[in-house]
Amino acid sequence: AGAAAATKVSIARGAHAFGSDTIKIGLVGCGGRGTGSLRDSLTAMPNVRVVALGDLFREKAVATRAAIAASDVGKGRIDVPDERIFTGFDSYKGVIAESDIVHIALPSRFHPPYNLAAVQAGKHAFTEKPNGIDADGVHVTIEAAKIAEKKKLANVSGLCYRYDLLRIQAIDRIRNGE
Repeated sequence: AGAAAATKVSIARGAHAFGSDTIKIGLVGCGGRGTGSLRDSLTAMPNVRVVALGDLFREKAVATRAAIAASDVGKGRIDVPDERIFTGFDSYKGVIAESDIVHIALPSRFHPPYNLAAVQAGKHAFTEKPNGIDADGVHVTIEAAKIAEKKKLANVSGLCYRYDLLRIQAIDRIRNGE
């Protein structure tokens, strides 16, 4: 939610279907970071429902569904029947098709192309760091950002260190010549 505000894009205005106040969110990458990211979204936005999960391995997606459904923040807010659990290297396609917001939290080499696919499909995207691990990936990420900007989509990164007080102080000291 904070990331959407920072990008000056209203997810609430553009993420959900007309006439509905529920935002459909999907996750690609059902490991620990992805599950945590999903919990964060459910905590931050009361009108979010989880509608799709994707992972290379079905067992991981099923485990994430169960963990979120059993959590305090997830009770009654997960609507992922078996047919909306997508597996394999192309699982991201099913998640993108079903979601308003796509969380991308799987091995880093997949971040750029999956992020690009999400914004090309007109979906808001949240991608865990890093957004690119090589020059090609960074170029794809830049392309995705340009497309998102043109389409007025939120396309944000899970860069947690930006707000870390010690890092902010260190950067200030460097900039001040210390």
